[in-house]
Amino acid sequence: MRSKRTIEISVDTFARLWAMRREGEDTEEEILRRILSRDTAENDKTSPTKSQRGFHDTRHGVSFPEGFEIFRVYLSKPYRAVATGGSWHLNDGRKFQSLNQLSRAVGPTTENAWVNWMYLNEKGLRRPLSDFRNPPQPTATKGKPMSIKTTWRDDTVAGLREIGGRGSLAQIYNSVRRVRKSAHKTLPPSSDDVVRRTLEENCSDTDSYKGLYDLFYMPEGKGAGVWALR
Repeated sequence: MRSKRTIEISVDTFARLWAMRREGEDTEEEILRRILSRDTAENDKTSPTKSQRGFHDTRHGVSFPEGFEIFRVYLSKPYRAVATGGSWHLNDGRKFQSLNQLSRAVGPTTENAWVNWMYLNEKGLRRPLSDFRNPPQPTATKGKPMSIKTTWRDDTVAGLREIGGRGSLAQIYNSVRRVRKSAHKTLPPSSDDVVRRTLEENCSDTDSYKGLYDLFYMPEGKGAGVWALR
């Protein structure tokens, strides 16, 4: 029986590792074994060639593997792009040499593209590409395991996911409370107001939209009190 050893890696490295996963690879060891094995790489005909190298952002030193998919919604219209051959390929066939060029092609002329384009992490959760530039840092308290700092925005997304991605304000409030209680977080008396403001500030259909994350929408229109994840 092979001996095992535990190693520590950053959240950023863990996310990149699982972004490189291929079908049939169910563990980190299987992914790393393929990447690190020269013989396997040389004999694997499906390995990306230099002309099929995903995308590398030289300005920020961030690389995305071949076939890495990102997505977003702008003015209620969904967009997707794939890293392939050194460019971002939009779902309409156009290709771009930077993330900012990709965003301008979609519509916005001035924005932080790294927080508006999303990807699915190793847990299948929607996360902004800024994770790769500025990965969330783990924190620890005495006697407790390392954890990742989350925001009200993260908790609101998690709350909506718990109720199927859509619900009334009352349902969302209750769900977010459960999320925060399970994580041993504070619940101020104004928590409902904070959740409602979080929904409005992260929805491009509202006057309160902050212009960063466009995560929520109102499936039954304004004033109906029903919110959903994009």
